[in-house]
Amino acid sequence: MSSKSQPDLLNASDADMGAVLLELGGDACEAIRALLCDLGVLAGDFETSVSKGFVRGDVPRLIIKRSG
Repeated sequence: MSSKSQPDLLNASDADMGAVLLELGGDACEAIRALLCDLGVLAGDFETSVSKGFVRGDVPRLIIKRSG
């Protein structure tokens, strides 16, 4: 996949920001509101996709049995 089809979300370009503004009619407050809403949805999705045991630190350990 080329870098053009996968945007670098940590380094948004002026064109990326312009596209967000254009999508929301040029209203900067609406653009910020929409991005914060998206961020909240993504954070909620992450919370539901991680097991509660992993969050508590109950991570299974690999036990290697040695003969001898």
